[in-house]
Amino acid sequence: MKTVSNIRSVNSILKSPSFYCRIGKRIFDLLIATLALLLFSPVLVVIVLLVRVKLGAPVLFRQERPGRHGHPFTMIKFRTMTDARDDQGNLLPDAVRLTRFGRFLRSTSLDELPELWNVLWGEMRLVSRAVVGLVGRTELHHQAC
Repeated sequence: MKTVSNIRSVNSILKSPSFYCRIGKRIFDLLIATLALLLFSPVLVVIVLLVRVKLGAPVLFRQERPGRHGHPFTMIKFRTMTDARDDQGNLLPDAVRLTRFGRFLRSTSLDELPELWNVLWGEMRLVSRAVVGLVGRTELHHQAC
C-alpha cells in the first residue's frame, strides 16, 4: 500500500503545473535550443560571414525587451538594416535601411536564430505567450509560468 501512495505522490508532483512551469519547460528549452544550435551551427557561421560582408559590423542587433515578470533582457538577432543616416545624423526610415539580404533573413526567420542563445541563458522561452510592449511600458502581459 505504501508503494502505491508513493507512486501517486510522485505522479501528482510531476503532473502539477508548478513542476512543469519550474522544471519541465526549462528542460525542454535547453534540449531543443542546444540541438538547434548544433544543427544550425554551419548556417549560423555562413550568416555571420554574410552579414559582416554585406552590412559590416556589428553582426548582431541587440534590443532591450521585457522578459519574465517584466525584468528586461537583451534580445539578440542578426542585423538586417544598414546604419544609413541623413545629413543631420538621423537614421533613415526602416524601409530605406532594410537591405534585400535583410528582407530575405526576415522572411525566412533566419535573423532570429541568435535568439536560441537567449533561450539557453534562460531569458526567453521557445514556446510562450508573446510579451507585449517595450521596456518602460506599464502594460505588460506576463506568462502563466
